[in-house]
Amino acid sequence: MARLAMSQNERLLLHLWEMDKYRDEPEVPLAASQEGIAQVLQVQVHNASRALSSLQAEGLVSDRLTHVRGAPRRRRAYSLTDKGRSAAQAIRSDVMKRAVALESDGKVQEMTVEDALRKISSLVGITPSLTAFVDVARVNDLVVADSFAAIQAQKPAQEFPIAQQGRPKVEAFFGREKELKSITDALSDPKVSAALLWGMPGIGKSTLASRVFDEMAGKRPMFWFSFREWDTETSFLTALAAFLSSSGKTGTESALRRGAHAGDVFLPISNDLAGGNAALFLDDVQKGERLASTVLTMLLEAAKVSESTKIVMIARSVPSFFSKTAPGNVAFEITGLDRDSAWKMAQSLDAKEAVRVVSESHGHPLLIRLMARGGATEAKGDVQSFIEREVYSALDGGERRVLELLSVFRHPVKMDALEGLDYSAIVGLKQRALVIEQESGLWAHDLLREFMSTRLTASARSELHAGAARYCAGNPGVEWKLETLHHLVEAGDWAAAIVVAIANANELSKEFPEETLAMLSKMPKGAGSQGQYAEILFIRGQLCEALGRQEDALADFEQSLSLLGDGQSTTRAIVLEAVAKLHSQIERLTESLAVHQNALKLYENSDDKGGQIREWLNIGGVYRKKADWAKARDADNRALSLATMQEDRSAQAACLNNLALLDWDEGRLRDAEVRLKESVRLAHLVKDPLGEGNGLENLASLMKAQNHLADASNILLESSEAFRRAGEMSESKRLLAACATSLGAQGRFETGIELCEKALARPELRRRKGLFQRAPRYDRGDLALSSALTDLLRESGDYRRARKELAGFMAIAGAVGDTTELARGSMMAAMIDEGSGDLDGSVKHLREAERLLTQAGDHGGLIAVHMRLGIVDEKRDDYSGAARHYEEAARHADFIGNMDAKSLAEESLAMVKKS
Repeated sequence: MARLAMSQNERLLLHLWEMDKYRDEPEVPLAASQEGIAQVLQVQVHNASRALSSLQAEGLVSDRLTHVRGAPRRRRAYSLTDKGRSAAQAIRSDVMKRAVALESDGKVQEMTVEDALRKISSLVGITPSLTAFVDVARVNDLVVADSFAAIQAQKPAQEFPIAQQGRPKVEAFFGREKELKSITDALSDPKVSAALLWGMPGIGKSTLASRVFDEMAGKRPMFWFSFREWDTETSFLTALAAFLSSSGKTGTESALRRGAHAGDVFLPISNDLAGGNAALFLDDVQKGERLASTVLTMLLEAAKVSESTKIVMIARSVPSFFSKTAPGNVAFEITGLDRDSAWKMAQSLDAKEAVRVVSESHGHPLLIRLMARGGATEAKGDVQSFIEREVYSALDGGERRVLELLSVFRHPVKMDALEGLDYSAIVGLKQRALVIEQESGLWAHDLLREFMSTRLTASARSELHAGAARYCAGNPGVEWKLETLHHLVEAGDWAAAIVVAIANANELSKEFPEETLAMLSKMPKGAGSQGQYAEILFIRGQLCEALGRQEDALADFEQSLSLLGDGQSTTRAIVLEAVAKLHSQIERLTESLAVHQNALKLYENSDDKGGQIREWLNIGGVYRKKADWAKARDADNRALSLATMQEDRSAQAACLNNLALLDWDEGRLRDAEVRLKESVRLAHLVKDPLGEGNGLENLASLMKAQNHLADASNILLESSEAFRRAGEMSESKRLLAACATSLGAQGRFETGIELCEKALARPELRRRKGLFQRAPRYDRGDLALSSALTDLLRESGDYRRARKELAGFMAIAGAVGDTTELARGSMMAAMIDEGSGDLDGSVKHLREAERLLTQAGDHGGLIAVHMRLGIVDEKRDDYSGAARHYEEAARHADFIGNMDAKSLAEESLAMVKKS
């Protein structure tokens, strides 16, 4: 049998195909760099470089500077272009069809590469990468399946999470060898838990700390947080908790989600930091010193208790809460560069009088830059005085205007943001290093921005924010709408802010609920007209509801109603509808019915047929919750009658969907199926993908209930696609997860696993955090996918991969911020331990799930926990313990009226009592 023949470039393209999921990530594995590629291809680095260059010349490969895991500084990483992906796909398809000879269980068979990979996976429990398989097949006439078992036993390289908010780029670094060594030596000392780098503004503290960060990267989890004036205890702790969750430490995240205050999270933070070996860099501490009495003091103590965490603080002076003599603390005053380093820096800037610049600046990096570029040769006094004397006083009107404008933006901006100014206004500023032109736009040093901001009057600042709002409004995209609203709020232009908020409420609420709520909450009572402010309150209530603040939502809805007059009956009805739905969600069914009926009367008075249809459907839904099938059917039939008269096909589809669910409740499964299929047909006919997706999901559930699992899986895929067309990406992913679970129930584990992995690897399926923040934001769809993947791996017996994916699930749950999901993660961990025979570990995880669910008041979740604890106790031959847990499960089921769960618990209890 001939060996596989492949060129080096083909192998390289295949390898980059496997690396393609990292093409937009801020951090990439070593295998995406030139050195890593050389290792994978087993060639010299210069050969890999030559191959990459030729592929770049053909337009198949592109490169970028990014952080490489394990590397102390940024390196060039390589990825496929669109053309390259097509070429790699063609190569992959061709290779998968080629024939190889595979030896397994003492037998040799000829088969395709695709079949060989599948066979190896079933034998050794892991599918080797195509690149790894090709490397074996091209040098051996016979591929031995057992040779890949070593891959299963190999311990994956440790990858440490990195979180960086506001870390400066180190583009040029001069001297500081002594300081760098002193700091790194101190941080390697087990007795040191906190290091303070302090010194005057612009002296290079952050640059030095960033260099230390690079030196430590790849060796431990790394966190960088630059404080801003508007940061709160919550914003800082949320960022820290998200970082800790990415390391699998979720105690702090859970405590915050339970509503714990800063003073109550010392223990969770201490537990999360213990043994974590993390390094926390906190920059511009002076901006967050108002948090000192709680958060920062507590964090210093928690790091000391952890005996492994290191904290590096960067500040302009020694903070009042930091003692230089306390055990575990060290402080470094950062002064000017030594003469040789200052000389090198001045020369790199082409200073005209380098000797005098070095002498007068006393090695102050910012002064060197300003003097070298600005031509000043005297630097008496501190930096602020220098800026006042040598910079501010020398600015002409246009230059001053540029710096004032840049001081109000929260991010770099393009030239057209500088209203009424042309490029000549920044030429001199750039030459004097007062303005930096980055790829993303124009920016100025924080010190200059602070200086300019302090000299603005309130009216001037409002004027600049108003101008910034005009600039942002001219840019497309929801992120710019958010920035427009921010600047209008800062300008105090409430009339314009309200118009922008109302016009873009749907987009802003969907993409940036927290930020939008914060801005709307700044709007004073009475802003805009009475009707406009009522609408703002309604939007605010919807945001509170979406963020789980139900009582706040009800308060905003009630206040909105109080501002609406009798002449605004339709609007009142919409608000009443929202109030009623909220009552229904929190199981206040009587109140919900009363409010829905009030809303229905208003819709009837205004002859709003669409509103009437919705309200009859809402009323039917509440009656269905109350298990009053007759009244529910009557309400749904009324809605259907109105929808038919109006020839509203989307509404008819919704009515048929609800009636089908009632048929199902009453055991008429055939009628339910017919109605659901008609509902889907109507929704598809009128291009209502959301209605189509809902109908398909219910139809799939009905198929599953009848054990038609293959049909259910196909319908779930259709439903996912319908939600994708509707723009509901979270729902689309949730349905993909349901499909994967259905495939697992049919024994098709690998197909389900592949479905989840592909969806989770696609960053385009997730929203971005905000303007210029490229990292995606996870949602409940990602949680569903990760949960399904973990369960499939566990059920297939791959406990090692299941544990690895579970760590990913916990990180996503932490990012989403849901206590019940964290509890579900503990439940999954318990089931993994149970499956692998570690019953004690299983109990420990179940107890943690019980604690979280008890705090959340989730009785449904507690039923599952106690049922599982009962099963584990039975396996441990602790029948009295099992009985107690089944009794608890029955009690929780009775509390929420879940008679099926109660019956199951009582049946288990009866069986265990017989044992």
